[in-house]
Amino acid sequence: MFALTIYSIAAILSYFSVVEAGGGNGGKYDIYVVLDVSGSMGSPISKLNAAKEAAINFLKTIDLASNPNLTVGLITFSTEVYVNSHLTSDDDSLISIINGLSPLDATSLGDAIKIGVDMLIQEGSSSANWTIVAMTDGQSNADHIISDDSDVAPLLAADYANQNNVTVHAIAFGSDADTAKLHDIAARTGGKYYFASTGGELIEVFGEVASTFVSAVMHYGSRILMLIAMPLILFLPEIQEGVTTIYRTIMKKPTELRVPELKGLRCPECGHLNRPTAKFCGSCRISLVVVNRPCPECGYVNRVGARFCGGCGIKLREIRD
Repeated sequence: MFALTIYSIAAILSYFSVVEAGGGNGGKYDIYVVLDVSGSMGSPISKLNAAKEAAINFLKTIDLASNPNLTVGLITFSTEVYVNSHLTSDDDSLISIINGLSPLDATSLGDAIKIGVDMLIQEGSSSANWTIVAMTDGQSNADHIISDDSDVAPLLAADYANQNNVTVHAIAFGSDADTAKLHDIAARTGGKYYFASTGGELIEVFGEVASTFVSAVMHYGSRILMLIAMPLILFLPEIQEGVTTIYRTIMKKPTELRVPELKGLRCPECGHLNRPTAKFCGSCRISLVVVNRPCPECGYVNRVGARFCGGCGIKLREIRD
């Protein structure tokens, strides 16, 4: 019983805890992946290819077809910001778009984050956690939407995200990325900062980010099951006792009925068993009253109407007074 109580308390605490990946809206997420496709991503070309592979691996890990609580949109940025896909559960269309990306001009990270927040405000579910996964390999130098000062634009965009409850996970790719600024962006929004020096590490980072969303969905799914299980755990002794009682009642062998020993006055004439206080036999109606008339042979006191003496056995009716 003590162990059950401890487990129940742990279950309750687990339900009211919030996973690190996650916010207060359970395991539902609306996510915008924001990718840098500036000219530097094409030099060498393997950087953009690594980013494509990492993003596709991200989609395969979260498996939108199996996770209805997750939707993903895609934004790319160079000098301009492009909304390549609105929030969707169609990972095939997203993969097709990603495969078609090519490197362009400068870098406008601040504008991309700002537009990502705006898209979540427009499209996101009020019951979901709004999240941006942003990756860049360089310095932001072409912002003009949120601010003409590209040095502060990414931080202003982070503050804008924080004001609208959008978490930004920031990924720095390569030694030219502004790691300090990306770290600050993640910190201001309650997100995580990641660094990848190679294409292989970038794929691993995207996989790690994806796993946090999948784990969060599984965590909150298990919390629902735990809510169902908690009453069963808390009242297990009573439930067990009740089930045991029912089982014993069903399986119990019928109790042998004991016929109470009948006591009464048996008629000397017909053998019928009468009540102890009866004066006449209920069957043959002879008198059952004992009189003080002893047997003339042995002196045994017989009942009136007796045919034979209970003492010596002589036939009483043949004896005359």
